[in-house]
Amino acid sequence: MADYLDIRGTAHPAPPNNGMRGCAADLSRAEIGSTNIAGRPLLNEHDHNAQVGECLASWQGTDGSLRIAARVTDPAAMQRVREGSLRGLSLGTNMIMDEGGQVLFRNQGELSVCKEGRRPGTWIDTLNGKAVHQVACASKQLEKQKRDELVSTLKAQLAEQTEKAANAQSRAGIFEDRERVRISAYQDESKYFFNEFMQQEIQAYHEGTSLAADVAPLGTWANEYTQKKDITSQGALAAASYVASKSIKRLRDEASKLPTVQESLASSMKENEELKQGKNKLQRDYDEAVDLANERQKGLEILQDKLAAAGLMNEKFDFSKMTSREADAPKVSEPHVGGAGSAPALETVKAEASKAATGHARGNPLDNDLLQGLLSRSSGGLRMGSSGTQHAFLGSAGGEGNLIASLTAAGY
Repeated sequence: MADYLDIRGTAHPAPPNNGMRGCAADLSRAEIGSTNIAGRPLLNEHDHNAQVGECLASWQGTDGSLRIAARVTDPAAMQRVREGSLRGLSLGTNMIMDEGGQVLFRNQGELSVCKEGRRPGTWIDTLNGKAVHQVACASKQLEKQKRDELVSTLKAQLAEQTEKAANAQSRAGIFEDRERVRISAYQDESKYFFNEFMQQEIQAYHEGTSLAADVAPLGTWANEYTQKKDITSQGALAAASYVASKSIKRLRDEASKLPTVQESLASSMKENEELKQGKNKLQRDYDEAVDLANERQKGLEILQDKLAAAGLMNEKFDFSKMTSREADAPKVSEPHVGGAGSAPALETVKAEASKAATGHARGNPLDNDLLQGLLSRSSGGLRMGSSGTQHAFLGSAGGEGNLIASLTAAGY
């Protein structure tokens, strides 16, 4: 003989059609459908110190009742179940309530075998796979009543499922309407892409091919896809054509701005070249100014040396130094600038020249006429000597030639 006894039976009868509960612990049809007592302890008359086995499974029966399967492992309990004195079933329901006594949550904590369950029809009906409990009804009225109850149950289930389907359809309709509005926003761009752009490209670059006929259905689709029943399946192609159309329009707009950009670029490059030319000219002018300044500096240095050698300057300047050209550089006594209480500039120059003069011929050059000075230092005269060539215009053979006469005779 086995060390356990498998039992099956009804732990809770089918709820009444009016949905009323006999007590707070009674279960509704939905609660029966969601109940799972697998793994719960199997007790003897709800005595937690007298566990006699374990629950294996639970499910909703065809009549709406809660069916269970359990295994009895206690020998004494097994004997009493076989004898028929311990074949009732009773649920141990835990309930969480609010302060007003309303049940917030129901949960099955255990299942007990007992002499007789409080709820009607809660009996063990199968032992080790064999039926041990049966109800036979000989009344036609009772049979009709049971049939009516079954029909009513089926009708209630059908109404419940119909309501669920209607709710699901309503939710699906709301979602579909939202999708239709969203996807319909792509239609204008889809029409442009498939009806205008495609045709323009084919006419410009693929004239005489079958491409126009191949893409024609897409043009029809773009005009009608918002009316299709399965709008969600149209979203991918609509979105792709929307992106492509926007990209094409953006590229065309950028291309239309290209001449303006090119003109602006050409103008900028021209201005840049003019600026470069102006810069180069300024650089050349600057270099020429520097060269001229250097040349004048050298000339000033030579003049300074000459004046110093002639005794006309007592102080020399180094013109290559910036300090010699600063505005606040020490003032130098110039021979042509006179100060208060000093001799006139011309008299100063004459005095300096007189110190260096050794005779009348070496006096101050500012006192003498240039031609007169040159002639005074020459030993020649205005008369020309005899020419060895006997030429009349270059001298006279008789020694009477005159330079002025010769020039006059020559027509000067």
